[in-house]
Amino acid sequence: MTTTNSAAPLVYCVVLNWNKYEETIECVKSLRKSNYERLKIVLVDNDSGNESVEVLRKEFPDITLLCNTQNAGYASGNNIGIRWALENKADYILVLNNDVIIDQNLILEMLVAIQKDQHIGVVTGKMFYKDDPNRIYSGAGKIIRWRCSGVNRGTVFGRMNQHNKECMVDYVCGALFLARSEVFLNIGLMDEGYFMYFEDLEFSRRVNSDYSMVYTPKAIAYHKSGGGTRWYNYPEVYHYYQTRNRFIVFKNDPQYYRIYVLLFTSIVTLAKSVVIFFSIFRNTSGILSRLKALWKGWRDGIKYT
Repeated sequence: MTTTNSAAPLVYCVVLNWNKYEETIECVKSLRKSNYERLKIVLVDNDSGNESVEVLRKEFPDITLLCNTQNAGYASGNNIGIRWALENKADYILVLNNDVIIDQNLILEMLVAIQKDQHIGVVTGKMFYKDDPNRIYSGAGKIIRWRCSGVNRGTVFGRMNQHNKECMVDYVCGALFLARSEVFLNIGLMDEGYFMYFEDLEFSRRVNSDYSMVYTPKAIAYHKSGGGTRWYNYPEVYHYYQTRNRFIVFKNDPQYYRIYVLLFTSIVTLAKSVVIFFSIFRNTSGILSRLKALWKGWRDGIKYT
């Protein structure tokens, strides 16, 4: 594929910023080093409470910056950029977390993978931890029913053989995926009701109904993965939406499975509560607020059982 060919597919990359303009700048700089020239970038600011908009406009005066009037969550912010890309005749849309740095060959490798078959609608790549580049953050993802979740298998198994082979997958991590524009036109945008967490699982399930999804290990990126490292230090917003949204994403499944989701989530919620409570011996602050957020997510979620 010749990247300078004007007939090559037009790729738009959507990058969502919220108060982390330093990470967004680093992400955009890596995109600008891409060897794929028919790439356009659209930045979306999700109503940051700091000087992000001013800094990004000054740093990238030639890049479209769209400003959300409120922080309505991950899906809402990305959808603003996706709509812009569709209106501007994008052939493919790359959704990329602002704390991700891409390899210069990533877009080209993704296009090679997705164009092998017209039925392939979405492609994802191999993401390593930015601060531990030998450890995989996200690889060949899979929906694991007994865990009621989509799992980035690389997080657990590391550099195993399965992550070195191109393969079909039924789950893609929302931090990095390339989709045909027709996918969004046919099945719709990301579901904004989730605010954050599990929207990528819901999106993957809809894509699976009409298209195939593929993982290519040749598309490399590096993810910062902030927010927390253990149950006891994840923020309240994580505990609330992670708990609530597991119920929501499976709300249309058979009743027997929804009951299983209730039992599984209840056990996980209890386990998290124990870990958070005993973090008092680590002099961890915010224990009560984390517990409240966790159980509020459980209470709000069981409505969908």
